[in-house]
Amino acid sequence: MVLSLTDWIVDQLTTSGMEKPEAKEVAERCYQAGFWLVLTDVDPGKPGPILRTTDEVIWTWDHGGLRAWRGQVAIIASNPWAPYGNELKELALAANRTAPVHAIDEAIKVYRTRFERRERELVAREIRQLVAMSGLSQRDFAALAGTSASRLSTYVNGLVTPSATMMVRIRRVSDLVQKRRASGR
Repeated sequence: MVLSLTDWIVDQLTTSGMEKPEAKEVAERCYQAGFWLVLTDVDPGKPGPILRTTDEVIWTWDHGGLRAWRGQVAIIASNPWAPYGNELKELALAANRTAPVHAIDEAIKVYRTRFERRERELVAREIRQLVAMSGLSQRDFAALAGTSASRLSTYVNGLVTPSATMMVRIRRVSDLVQKRRASGR
């Protein structure tokens, strides 16, 4: 909690003689270290209680400790697009506990990024399987799907996520080729 109090850290360091720009840099590093320590070992399967009142936020911030905040982050980690993260920020602001607000925003960004990366990997894996099940080369498969071999390669390698319509087309082409192969055509 203390590592998140960047203004207080800057004040302490400048009072002890450090120049303000260096003090701000140290305070930011302290904040980042604290943030990543909270995110360490967060288990989305073990969420904390949903905080619904400013009193609950105050108690959690003042007395809950690391375990309590990891429980809150676990709720966000389980679904970073759900409204809870924003609701928690609003409660923290209403409770005059501004320190966790930035951290909640950052946690939402971290977990959304992680989800998106996993989702891109799942899409790429599915496309690789569909192309493999068709028995065609990537070049031939791409031609049937109405795209270039290089574009299909970006999908297969997870560099680009295809549109929903392209994903439907890739599935349809794979199914069509498999059915033709099974029927001997």
